[in-house]
Amino acid sequence: MNKKFSTLLAGVLLVGSVGAFAQTAPDELKTGDVVLVKNSVTQGTQGDHPWPTYLKAKGEKGIVPVEQSSFKPATTADIDSISWKVTVRENAGGLKDYAFENVATGVKLAYDAPAKTVNYAGYTEIKASTDSAKVVTATDANAWWSLDAYDDTNVTKMYTLAYRYTTEAGDSIVALGSYRWYNQGQNPLDDYMVRSARLAKAKNQSMRDALAGLVGATATIQIASFAHWQLDKDGVETLKNTLINMTYADLKLPVIQSTNIPGLANFQVVPVKSYASGDITFYGAAENADAATQFAFLPASQIGVENPEYFTIDTTRYRLESVHQDNVFGYGLGTDTIITKAATKERNGLKVFSMSYLVGYPDSVTFTPVAAVEYVPATTAAAATFKIVDNALGATVLGAAVLDDKELVSTVVKDNNARKEGTLMPYAFEAPVYPEIAEGYYFFQSTNKATADKYIVNSLCGTATNSYREFVDEVSADNSYNVWVVEGEGKDMTIKNRYTGEDFSLILFEAGEGLYTTGKLDTFKIEAIEDIKKGGVDYYQIETPEYKKFALSLVNGIGENIYVTTVADSVLGVKVDDASLLLYPTVKETKKYGVNDELVAETYTFKTKDGKVLTRNAKGQLIIDEEEGAYPVIFAFKNAGNGEYFAVYNVLTGTMASQTTQTVWYLNAQATDNYMQYVSGVGCPEGQDRFTLEAPAAPKYLTVAPGHYTIKTDGREDMLTMGADSAAIFRRITSDLKSDYNKESFALWIDTAKFDAGETPLNVPTYFIMKGAAYEEDTLAGNFLGAYRTDSVMFVEAKRVATKDTLVIASTEKALKNDAVKPYQFKFPFVDGEEGAVYVQNENNQYLRIINEYVTLTSKEEEAIAVNVVTTEAPTANEGVEVSEVKVIAGEGQVTIASAAGKKVVISNILGQVVANTVLTSDNAAIAAPQGVVVVAVEGEEAVKAIVK
Repeated sequence: MNKKFSTLLAGVLLVGSVGAFAQTAPDELKTGDVVLVKNSVTQGTQGDHPWPTYLKAKGEKGIVPVEQSSFKPATTADIDSISWKVTVRENAGGLKDYAFENVATGVKLAYDAPAKTVNYAGYTEIKASTDSAKVVTATDANAWWSLDAYDDTNVTKMYTLAYRYTTEAGDSIVALGSYRWYNQGQNPLDDYMVRSARLAKAKNQSMRDALAGLVGATATIQIASFAHWQLDKDGVETLKNTLINMTYADLKLPVIQSTNIPGLANFQVVPVKSYASGDITFYGAAENADAATQFAFLPASQIGVENPEYFTIDTTRYRLESVHQDNVFGYGLGTDTIITKAATKERNGLKVFSMSYLVGYPDSVTFTPVAAVEYVPATTAAAATFKIVDNALGATVLGAAVLDDKELVSTVVKDNNARKEGTLMPYAFEAPVYPEIAEGYYFFQSTNKATADKYIVNSLCGTATNSYREFVDEVSADNSYNVWVVEGEGKDMTIKNRYTGEDFSLILFEAGEGLYTTGKLDTFKIEAIEDIKKGGVDYYQIETPEYKKFALSLVNGIGENIYVTTVADSVLGVKVDDASLLLYPTVKETKKYGVNDELVAETYTFKTKDGKVLTRNAKGQLIIDEEEGAYPVIFAFKNAGNGEYFAVYNVLTGTMASQTTQTVWYLNAQATDNYMQYVSGVGCPEGQDRFTLEAPAAPKYLTVAPGHYTIKTDGREDMLTMGADSAAIFRRITSDLKSDYNKESFALWIDTAKFDAGETPLNVPTYFIMKGAAYEEDTLAGNFLGAYRTDSVMFVEAKRVATKDTLVIASTEKALKNDAVKPYQFKFPFVDGEEGAVYVQNENNQYLRIINEYVTLTSKEEEAIAVNVVTTEAPTANEGVEVSEVKVIAGEGQVTIASAAGKKVVISNILGQVVANTVLTSDNAAIAAPQGVVVVAVEGEEAVKAIVK
């Protein structure tokens, strides 16, 4: 905005109204001047009288008069259409003639003479004897006009606009008039028009005298004016500095816009139908609001909210002790609902504004409140204060001031009814202000005084009046109600609750460094969530439920170790220290929900260890029965925090409004008999029973299926293998081409030991660790880890009798049984605190450890080497075993073995159970096998794994 415009606007605002147009006498006009050509007659109050008009260039009609009262120029183009560029020349008689060219269209004021002279006896005669003038091509004869004063005093500076017209019949004159035809009380037959009149002119008679009869005729003056023309040179600039009230139709704004007024950002303009004494009436949805000139500003965050808050002048921030140096009191913009209380509803006027702009500057808008705050000085009887006053004259507008070194929106206020000048500023509409926030997941933490440092979350315990929002001290990414998802950028950015997908606000904008606001002037900061989980977050999703089992533990204030179990006739209730009822879940339904459907809620049905079903009886009690029956039990586990869950029959995946009205069935223990039943609840789940899912104690030992594995030191790349002297050593694969070790060097065969449990519990599985394993007839042959010499544990070539833990040492053919086999039988106890890591411990309770790269034994756990047992591929060849053309091909429900006719084949499942033991009779034999992983051992070959479909 240029300095000139700012100065002009300030002057206009301080005057408070637009004065009369200045007038310029024709002798002051010069070539190049731009004037308004106006006819300024004002007669009576009857509807048929002419009123002040402008001459205006308009389309096909060329030039028409328009009423000054109805034509309000709102743009520079509008002003140009009634602006005329003057050319002045001196005629032969030494007088001045004038030509007029429209600034907007270039059309010249040129009219040919009417065919006959005027009869001005009355309006009917005038209409019949004058022309409805048509603009013609300008010539010297029809486009140069004489301006003659209407009367001798010329106080009003009104002129006739005419030119001399000479014919053989004598001299006459052609005059222009602004004419309105009105047919005696009927609807107008014609609008205002330019009309030309031809009058006889006596020799040596002046034009004014020749026009006198026409000008002075009573009947004529009622409907036409041929002598009241003004040439207003200052009027053009005056119009350009006129404030134009904006209508709703003028705004043509998007739904959401912003301004450069501090704090007035991201809102919807709402047209106000009427405002009177504190009562605001808005337009109905079906009403046309285009003509509205008063508006309220609705923050984007309040759109669609019942009883919303609107931007308002915040009177609570007026401060008597902080007067601006120009006696302007600073304030800010706040928000408030429409006030209905009679005593204070006058404050609603601080929410209603009119908007205006200077002609030619539609992007610079002045905001004028309907009401203002007036300063009331102190008296002997009362202290100084402020009061709400009507601002109908527009004396108070929005501007800027500095308060406590901070620039704020401010108003000019009244002190003893005298205006105090401030920094008056026209403002501008702008695009909404969008923050720069990276896409991701966030917590929102309030910085408002009342809720400082609390987090803004959606809550089932909230209410509609607060949009189901609460301020809480702690948040967790494991509760998606707490998490806000930012996607997109700029105008396309969305901020949604991760659980419901509902908008946090239609718009968000920056409110300071690292601070943001929704438009209500509530500020908050954001905290990025780096590690976010998908899937089962709000509802516990059981991984591989077909392999899971757990007991339900009730969490309440009456004690610990309370479990759901059978209490009477298969009816479920709760008991202390009885976790015997283990539930085996099966997925019933999986629902996706939330932003991008990245969250999952699963419901489950349940069975017991013996295959019975969790269901209900006719009384609604949970029971264990043979069949599901008519009352199936289905529930999901909704996160209640701290590892606790509500057991719910139905999951909530809709909006907050729908969730808070939907009936949810919770699993509860009845206080009267401790039986388990469903209890209905709506909204806030507080008071419902919570549970933990307690799985049986984690295994102390690693269990593996027979197969090829590497035994790798925990956290390193060293792996167990058999050295050249058959000693157990740890080495690693290197890039050295001379290295004796490659990937196949570290493939070990681990097979189930101890088919006969004896005194050892079955939940402590033991294994043989072998290098170069192969089946030969009924036995498993290879190099078994377990022999010991003074400096190392050794691999020893031996055979194990099928299904027996008897080893026959190859070098001595001695059979080892019972305790003698224990050094060769290993178990893998887990290492405390090291996920997945195990020790290697033989049945004599001695652990493997490393000394000088060799593997030795120790009875101390702290000296043992921690390892990871990792599955690997079968080696392509191994020591002492000839590689043949035998092929094993897995298919659907079978294994096909090629090129092995006459050889024995043993197929085992992952538990070591033999599912096939036969001698092949062809080179392409198909053997039935269970679905899943099986181990195929062909006589004389390395055992391999196969996956049967």
